[in-house]
Amino acid sequence: MAIGREETAVNETSKNRKQANMNRWFRHGLYAVMVVGMIVQVGCSPVTRPVVEEPLGEVDAFATTIGQMPQGASRMETPFGANSLVTAGRIYQSGLGVPCRQATILSGGAQHQVAVCQTAGGWFMAPPIFENTMIR
Repeated sequence: MAIGREETAVNETSKNRKQANMNRWFRHGLYAVMVVGMIVQVGCSPVTRPVVEEPLGEVDAFATTIGQMPQGASRMETPFGANSLVTAGRIYQSGLGVPCRQATILSGGAQHQVAVCQTAGGWFMAPPIFENTMIR
């Protein structure tokens, strides 16, 4: 009978160790899930940017025309030349929180990319970041 009790005691000790290890891994896993959840929650928090009210550039009639035209292509006079083909893209929100629109202008064999943005003062042409003129 003593051998049976010893085997039972060994089996119980082994089971207790396994259960303790499982509990420990479960707790570590739970902590990891909680930490990841907090990181995701912080990373998904909305960032509010102030809307820019002052003009960021000189308001002009050409920028206003592009800003107000329907999406698509039209022929018009532009600072790049008469009878230019202007293709206006969709309106999007810039990183500064203002509505902007990208446009492509074909004039005199060259293609120009411009962006116009709107503030409380009106539409203005945003300064070019890259001059992208391609000769056709």
